[in-house]
Amino acid sequence: MSVRYVGILPAENPVKGTAGVNVLLMVDNPGEAVQTVVRFFVSDGGPWREILAEEREFEGHTHIHAYFHLPESCFAPEAWGGEKPEELTLSVGEPGQQSLLLFFE
Repeated sequence: MSVRYVGILPAENPVKGTAGVNVLLMVDNPGEAVQTVVRFFVSDGGPWREILAEEREFEGHTHIHAYFHLPESCFAPEAWGGEKPEELTLSVGEPGQQSLLLFFE
């Protein structure tokens, strides 16, 4: 199983973040069905932080569009030392892999 694409919905960058961020993953699973935990990480240039871990099942021998919602609390100033983030790198799977730069209004 491999993630082929990471995007945000709607596809606008900068994102508002005030209602969270919707993420689209395009996943190819050429093997048998698999149940796994999909992990999302963010970084503001410092250490990576896991912000969401969600268990999903991916059917075998398919190309899947998987949708996730990262809640507003992930991007709130309280989560970032009282500062509203201006930009964050969003990563799926392992920190630094399948990354997308998010800019916030």
